[in-house]
Amino acid sequence: MKDLKNKLNTLSAIIAVGWTFTASAQSLTITNSLQLWLKADAGVTTNASGNVTAWNDQSGKNNHATQTDPTLTPAFKANTLNGKPVLRFDGAGAYLEVADSDSISISGDITTFFVVKFDDFATFRAVWAKTMNNEPGPTDWYALPNTGVPRTYRGNGLGQNGSVDGGSALRAGSYLVVGWDMAGTNLTHYLAAQPTATGVITATVADADTSLLIGTRGDLFTKMKGDIAEILIYDTALSASDRVAVVNYLATKYNIQNLPPTVSLKTSPAGPNAAVGTTITATATATDSDGTVASVQFFINGGLFATATAPPYSARAVLETGGSYVLTARAFDEKGAQATSLPVTLTVGATGAPALAVTNSLQLWLKADAGVTAGGDGAVSAWTDSSGKGNSALQGDPTQAPALIGNALNGKAVLRFDGDNDYLEVADSESVSIAGDITSLFVVKMDDFATFRAVWAKTAGNLPAPNDWYTVPGAGTPRLYRGDGTGTSLGSVDGVASLTAGAFQIAGFSAAGTAITHYLNGGKNGTGTIAATLADGDTSLLIGTRGDFFTKLKGDLAEINQILGAV
Repeated sequence: MKDLKNKLNTLSAIIAVGWTFTASAQSLTITNSLQLWLKADAGVTTNASGNVTAWNDQSGKNNHATQTDPTLTPAFKANTLNGKPVLRFDGAGAYLEVADSDSISISGDITTFFVVKFDDFATFRAVWAKTMNNEPGPTDWYALPNTGVPRTYRGNGLGQNGSVDGGSALRAGSYLVVGWDMAGTNLTHYLAAQPTATGVITATVADADTSLLIGTRGDLFTKMKGDIAEILIYDTALSASDRVAVVNYLATKYNIQNLPPTVSLKTSPAGPNAAVGTTITATATATDSDGTVASVQFFINGGLFATATAPPYSARAVLETGGSYVLTARAFDEKGAQATSLPVTLTVGATGAPALAVTNSLQLWLKADAGVTAGGDGAVSAWTDSSGKGNSALQGDPTQAPALIGNALNGKAVLRFDGDNDYLEVADSESVSIAGDITSLFVVKMDDFATFRAVWAKTAGNLPAPNDWYTVPGAGTPRLYRGDGTGTSLGSVDGVASLTAGAFQIAGFSAAGTAITHYLNGGKNGTGTIAATLADGDTSLLIGTRGDFFTKLKGDLAEINQILGAV
């Protein structure tokens, strides 16, 4: 397994830097261990109707393919693919037969590549097989109905077998370089030189002394419908560099270009109408039939706003002003080919600022569009509490003050914290010393999750006393600690979904008895239990940090409320 992984890593590195095709690539240089070589531009005999009665093996092993029944012959089609011929199989009766021989009775390591075009995947589609009727003996390959996913079986023709599916569906109507190999018990599928999936087959593998069939398998039901230009079979697992050379030869000879990926886009909410300030999630579905999707870019009105490099491909954005928003997604494959989704249009209507309806038990209410005192440089010295409880946040040192940024979110201001030393302090009071039921929600945008990121906390140094909320480094997962500040009694609950860096979101939590609930954008984001003894540590409530002065907010705060009781 280690050797196989090294080979795949080597191949991936070769692919990553791209291929340079040369004229010499049209000559097959990897001929050692070649047991069968059928190419439509050499060794083909046709009858008076232009159908193929013989296809001579070019490997030197004399494994010629023949068909004596004129009603079962594939058609010879000249000048079809890059000026070269192909053999067309009708999906009904056409196939060719290679008599059994020791050179093609390969029950050990093997590599095969072929140049094919499938008309459809209405049923199972074969290329070549050596089977005992419906059992691999030792080899059986076909594409699955509807999906076009390739499957390889290996076995002994007597019911002992195993299979591995490819990781990427084949594309109908396109000429492809397809293949697979087996090294020991490890079987790997390829699309061009790109490995798509690897699995293990531990079944007993043995040759059943049957003919090798082209365009069908032994059941004479699983048929090829489409074109075959060339087939190569080696009785060894080729090295990574040799595989690239073989694919280079086939791709250059037949001018098979890299196929672009496919991509579609959906948004949540789906629209077509949305309110100003709505946070939308754009989700793209992207696939690449002859390789892998490298990245997906998301655009609003033609401007790039996010890039995703791994599935699920999604991004969030806040629609901050009224108007029409056209969203698209653009997918790139590992060779640089790209495709753009159909657009999704959302119409955003202007909305007035709603009044906060829930004010009972409100203990702290800080909003950046009211009660902010800032100097000429924007440094915030005071953020006045709008709850009526007088829990205003202060900062006497301008070098540690967040900055007031006007017109930053839906035409409203935010306070920007630099993640270094900015914070505000709310003096301890009975109204913010909430060791019982509590609800707190805040509008925040985190720049990143390079380290722990706080919003507000009431801690004794590094311990909750009683409340401590922050996001976890790397993941952005929210975590709430509650305790008594002594370290002898505390507990925590994590949220389920992570916050998204660079996007304004509504986050928060509530505690009802021992039950904890996280919230994100209006929905529940995980629940748990904290059964610790809770007590207030009579410390200040800090905004943009916690008592360790290490866990800092790097990003923007628009509003914070803190309510006595679970809402």
